[in-house]
Amino acid sequence: MEMILGDPDKWDAYADAGVYGELTLDELLRRAALDHHAETALSCDEGTGASTSMSWGELDARVSQLADFLLDLGMKQDDPVIVLAGAGAQAATALLALSRAGMIAVPLSPVTGARETAAIAETLGARAIIAESRVGPRELAEVAAMAAFSAFNIRFLLGFGSGLPDGVIGLDEILGHDAGDSGAPGGAMRGGRASDHVFVMTCDGDGAQRSFPARNHGQLIAATLPLVAYGGFSASSVIATPLIASSLAGLSLLSAWLISRSRLHFLAPWESEGIAEAAAAAGATHLAVAGQLCGQIGPVGEGVTLIRSWRDTVEAGATNSTSTIDIVSLGEAALMVYRGGEDRSNIIPLKGLQLDGDSGPASLEPRIQGIVHKAGAAIEPGSLMRGPLGVRGPGTPVMAFAKDETGKTRFVENGFMLTGLRGELAEADGPVVRVLGAMGKSVRTGQIALDLAEVDTLYAGIEGLEDAAAVPVKHPILGHVLTMAYVGQAELMLEDVAEALEAAGISAYKMPVSLLRVDAIPRDADGAVARNDIGHGLGNTRAAQA
Repeated sequence: MEMILGDPDKWDAYADAGVYGELTLDELLRRAALDHHAETALSCDEGTGASTSMSWGELDARVSQLADFLLDLGMKQDDPVIVLAGAGAQAATALLALSRAGMIAVPLSPVTGARETAAIAETLGARAIIAESRVGPRELAEVAAMAAFSAFNIRFLLGFGSGLPDGVIGLDEILGHDAGDSGAPGGAMRGGRASDHVFVMTCDGDGAQRSFPARNHGQLIAATLPLVAYGGFSASSVIATPLIASSLAGLSLLSAWLISRSRLHFLAPWESEGIAEAAAAAGATHLAVAGQLCGQIGPVGEGVTLIRSWRDTVEAGATNSTSTIDIVSLGEAALMVYRGGEDRSNIIPLKGLQLDGDSGPASLEPRIQGIVHKAGAAIEPGSLMRGPLGVRGPGTPVMAFAKDETGKTRFVENGFMLTGLRGELAEADGPVVRVLGAMGKSVRTGQIALDLAEVDTLYAGIEGLEDAAAVPVKHPILGHVLTMAYVGQAELMLEDVAEALEAAGISAYKMPVSLLRVDAIPRDADGAVARNDIGHGLGNTRAAQA
C-alpha cells in the first residue's frame, strides 16, 4: 500500500527546522522579521483604490508594542481576549500580539452582534475586547462598547481606527512609533511552547448551543503544513484573500503565511464582486476565498492557485467530482487547493485506494491532517504502509474515509486528528507505518484524539519518576486538557517536565498543563489506570481546574 504525500523534501525541511511541534506563531513572525526585515509582509486594499503595506520588521515591532501594552494594563497569561476585526492588518496585529503576550485570542466575525458578543464574553470570561472601528457597514467599536456594558467581566476596550466611542482606548497612537528600524526584533517575553493555546474559535452547535473549540500553536501549524506544501507557497508568493481570521480557514491562512514568509494581501471583505480583478491587481499568485464564492468570482487566470474553504463548499452543495473528494483536504485546516483556470483541477491529484469491504470495494481518498498518512478501517492490524514519511516517533495516526456521502459526513464531523487506526514507524526495507489496530479508548485534547495509555508511558519515562499517568480534566475554555499525576521522591516543576518531554520529541497536544503529585497510581486488576480515582475529592486543586 503506497502512501502519497507531496514533496517529501519540503516535509523534511520543516521537520529539521523544528517548525512542527516546537515553534509558536509569534516566534515564526520573529524569525521572519529577523531574516526579511525590510520585505513586505502584508498589504491591504482600503476600499478606495488605495493600498497600505507593512514590512516584517514593522509588523513585528507593532506586535511587540501591543503585547507590551496589554501586559502593562495588568492582563495575564491565558486571559481570553475577544477580537472584532475584518480581513486586514489590524486583525493580524491583534492576534499575533495576543499570542506573544501569552493570551488566548477569541476572534469573532464582524457580523456578531453586541448581545451575542456579550454572551460569549461572559461564557469564556473574556477580560478585554480589541475592535476595529468600522468594517463595511458595521461599527465594531460601538458593538464592543455595547457588549462591555452588559458583560461585567470585560475590563478593557481597545480599538483601531478613528471615531472610537468613549471608553475605548485608541491603539493607533500607541502603535504609531516605528520601532522596526533597528532590524533586530526584541527578545521573547515569555517561555512560549507549542502546547500553549492561542485561539478559541466559536462555532454553532445543536440548536442554540454554542461550542468553543480551542487550538494551540502546534495544532495550527501541523494543520497548515500540508497547505503550504501542496499549495506551493514560497517567500515570493502573494496570497490575496477576503477571508476573515474569525474562521478556521482564515486562521490557517495566517499560519501558512507565517511559515512560508510570503506576502499576504487582504481584499475588502464586504465586497463579493471584483475579487478576481483585485487579486490580479495585487499581483497575487494565490487567491483564497470562501467555497460558496467560487462560482461568483469568475476566472482567476492561469498561474493563479485557487484555495477555497472546504466546509463552505460542502454546505453550498458541491458535488463529489468538483470539490469534496478529489482534493487535497486538510482536516480542520478547512482549506483545499486547486489550480487556476476554468477547470479548477487538483494541484496534486491523489489516486483513490481500493479496499474490499462488506459492501464491496470502496474507493478511499487520503485525508491529510497535519502530517498524516492514509489508511482505512478495512486494513488489518499488522499491515504495512510504505512511502515518503514526514513524521517522527511512535503512534503515527492514519486515516481515510469512503468516497461517498457517508464518508463525507464522517470527515466533516471528525475533530482535528480523530483517526480510526493507530500506527507506528517501522523499518522493513525502508521506513513504513505498521498498522496497530483501532484507536480504542481515547479522549480529545483541543479536539485531538489521544490514546491515554500511550501518554502514560511517555510520562512515566521522565527521569526520577516511579510511576505516572495522564488525567484528562475539563477546562471551561480549552475543553479537555491533561494533568500529569506522578509518583516521585521530589516535587516537580511544570517547566522542567515540559522541557524533558520536549527533549523527547513529545507532540504538543500530549503536554500536561498542570502536575499532581500522588502516593500511588491506582490500577484495576488488569493493570489499567483507574483515572477517576486519581485526585478524587480534590475538586479545588489546580489540577482539577486546569
